Amino acid sequence: LVMITGSDYVEQQLGLGELEKLSSPPEVVKKAADAVISKMAESATFDVKGVTAFFFLLYFLMATQDIALDGWALTMLSKRNRGR
Repeated sequence: LVMITGSDYVEQQLGLGELEKLSSPPEVVKKAADAVISKMAESATFDVKGVTAFFFLLYFLMATQDIALDGWALTMLSKRNRGR
């Protein structure tokens, strides 16, 4: 749910909503970079704090999931295979 709503928000802030379907990844990257640069050049309404907060939240949730999954994986190992 965070990814769906957040990706729409970031796409809107970066001005990437207008990207059409392109045939190859390099074309998509070039078009996206051009869109971001033009959006930043034409207006000062780019919400840096909002985009930063979204990515901070996203990375925080990913790190939390990684730690939880590692802890769960350790419970499945036998005591002999845990290292100490």
